[in-house]
Amino acid sequence: MFIVLLKQLKESEYILLSKEELEAYCREYYLPVYKYCMSRLSNKEDAEDATQETFVIFCRKRHILEEEHIKSWLYTTAHHMVLREYKKRSL
Repeated sequence: MFIVLLKQLKESEYILLSKEELEAYCREYYLPVYKYCMSRLSNKEDAEDATQETFVIFCRKRHILEEEHIKSWLYTTAHHMVLREYKKRSL
């Protein structure tokens, strides 16, 4: 999961977040966020995509987030990714 995420990011997109920091956040939050997405989408590929996109956005926005709000921000963003998937499915 971590390697796949890094491949999606350009060097400039995670320069403010070291690989070690990103790995730590992934260890703590990736699986719970994935499980949330999976519980809503019931499709492995869609849940993986939503989780990946959540973490890509996180890497872009981490520098403006306060540490105590990261968990809620991740779940809120994941929820928006789930809603985006629902919208795609309805088209």
